Amino acid sequence: AKPRFFSESSKKPADPSLAYSREWSNWSQAGYYQPTGKFYSTVGDTDPYDGHLYVVEYDPKTKTLRCLPEIHKMLGTPAGQMKDAKLHGYLDFYNGPNLWLCTYWTIYPEPAEGDYATGYEGGHILSVNVLTGDITDYGVPAKRISWPYHRVDTKRGIMYGVGFFGEFLAWDIKTQSIIWCGYPPKDITWWWRAMMIDEVS
Repeated sequence: AKPRFFSESSKKPADPSLAYSREWSNWSQAGYYQPTGKFYSTVGDTDPYDGHLYVVEYDPKTKTLRCLPEIHKMLGTPAGQMKDAKLHGYLDFYNGPNLWLCTYWTIYPEPAEGDYATGYEGGHILSVNVLTGDITDYGVPAKRISWPYHRVDTKRGIMYGVGFFGEFLAWDIKTQSIIWCGYPPKDITWWWRAMMIDEVS
């Protein structure tokens, strides 16, 4: 059966006291994969406890949409554990058909101790093979940080991420290890919604 996003969200009662909206949304910057001639974006329902995340494929030739497997189902996220329910950054391809992304929480400004007590640790680094639908989870690079923006330097194979409070991540895709993670030096403020990469120099 095809997902029916808005009808599913409409079953959830609105609660103005909640710090999240329980609405399906798309916040990422779409990526284009030339070998397939298709665009890829994401959609999430922003619910931190019953959340769903999808990579969505759009074929401009046939004007059709296809959802890849639901991310939390593929990851085996336990029931009752807080989940990241947004994919918020730039979707870059690196190493063939692999789409790279980081996950992002939907409790603002940050989860409470009770949310962390469910087993939630922070945002994950993932790659999604858009040909097979396989998802590889590289884990949580830094505990209690989630990633509202990310970008891959495709010349050097480095995933960059920016946290909600301006934390900065540089993660080596080839070695699957942290190059640097933490707050920028004093007097440097990194905005959490944008990043520019110079792939020439």
